[in-house]
Amino acid sequence: MDISNLELQPQVLGTMSQPVSPAIIAIVDNILNMQFNPFQNVVVVKRSEYDMLQEGGRAWLAEHLSHTLEKDVIWVQDGTTAMERYFVGPIEEFISDNRMLINIDGRAVLVERPTGKGILDKIRGDDKSKRKPQKISRPPNAYILYRKDHHQMIKAAHPSYTNNDISKVLGSAWKNESEEVREKYHRMANEIKQDLMRAHPEYRYTPRRPHERRRRARRIQTSNT
Repeated sequence: MDISNLELQPQVLGTMSQPVSPAIIAIVDNILNMQFNPFQNVVVVKRSEYDMLQEGGRAWLAEHLSHTLEKDVIWVQDGTTAMERYFVGPIEEFISDNRMLINIDGRAVLVERPTGKGILDKIRGDDKSKRKPQKISRPPNAYILYRKDHHQMIKAAHPSYTNNDISKVLGSAWKNESEEVREKYHRMANEIKQDLMRAHPEYRYTPRRPHERRRRARRIQTSNT
């Protein structure tokens, strides 16, 4: 993603001019004293702390960190898990083969990059298997992304649950989730879908044929036994 398209701009060295209250400075100092060390350049901030800091406190923390690192830094919302938290650090720390930044309502949001064994790799196809055209996978909807984030947590809490049991639990949880959480996953699903269409504009969803549905049902039944 082109970072320059983000409405949320990095905190540039020496640009902090807004006065900050001593209480906010104390919160910032506590966060940095607990987390910042020579072995990492990114600071994690809980949602409650992020809200408490308000705009001035967040700018103060970013300015302090940018001076310490001698780099421009940016605030990033964590979209890789269900945890409500934010990161602040140099932009390059958030870009990798596995992660990317997307723009949601002017906020930089960190998400998993749909590559490797993910969606975009299936769309583009592996160069080694060009002799056999690959079927383009349908992009996941909001619930599928939600289930992916929470599957292991339910499995760890209930080791005896089958995949079908876990799906029932998460299906019920999804229906009762807050609008804020549901909207977050709908936005993530839409972003992935847009990436798919940009990479493969001729893509059209084709429902499975009856024999394919029967074969998939047998696989699911086997995995649940």
